[in-house]
Amino acid sequence: MKVKDILTLAIKLLDKKELLSHSIFLPQPPQEIEESPLDKEIEDLLFCFNLIYDEIATDFMPLIHTEKIFFENGEFEFKNLEKTMLDIFALTDTNGRKIKFKTYPDKLLCNQKEAVITYSYQPNKLGFEDEIALFQSRVPARVFAYGVAMENCFLNSLSTEALIWENRYKNSLLTLTRKKTEVVLPARRWI
Repeated sequence: MKVKDILTLAIKLLDKKELLSHSIFLPQPPQEIEESPLDKEIEDLLFCFNLIYDEIATDFMPLIHTEKIFFENGEFEFKNLEKTMLDIFALTDTNGRKIKFKTYPDKLLCNQKEAVITYSYQPNKLGFEDEIALFQSRVPARVFAYGVAMENCFLNSLSTEALIWENRYKNSLLTLTRKKTEVVLPARRWI
C-alpha cells in the first residue's frame, strides 16, 4: 500500500474532497508541477502520516533489526549501526549465547571482539509515492487514515473532531495488537 492511498482515504474521512483534485492524486500527474494553494494542506497531511507511521513503529509494533557488530577496544558507537536504534533487545555472541554489556548514551561497552545485536529502530520518513512494507500488511490503511485524520484535526485546532478520530485510531490499534487466545470449552458429558 502506498502513502498516497492512505492520504486519499484520510481526505475522504475528513471530508476534504477538494484536495483530491491536487496533481499528486491524478492518475497521470503532469510533468511540471505548478504551485497550488492546496500544497500546504497536502504537506500537512504527509507530515501527519509520518507522525502516525513513527508512532506505530515505536510504540505499538516495534521494527526489529539484527546485525553483526565489531568492538574496538571494548567499545562500539551507536552511530555505526545501520539504522537509528531505539532499544536493545539482545546482544549475543556468534553462537547465540547472551553477552553482558553496559550502555551509555552514545556507545556500548563489552569485552568481546564481535557480537550480534538485535534492536528496535526508528523508520525513515516516507513520501507520497513510497510503499509501506515494514508492517507486512498487519496495519490496514484504515487505521493509518484514522491516525492521519486525528493528527490533522489536532494540527488545525479541531479538538472535538480530533478526539473522535483518536478514539477510533487507538481502539483499532489496540484491537490489532492484543494477544489472541483460543477459547477452549469444557468437554460435554453424556448422561
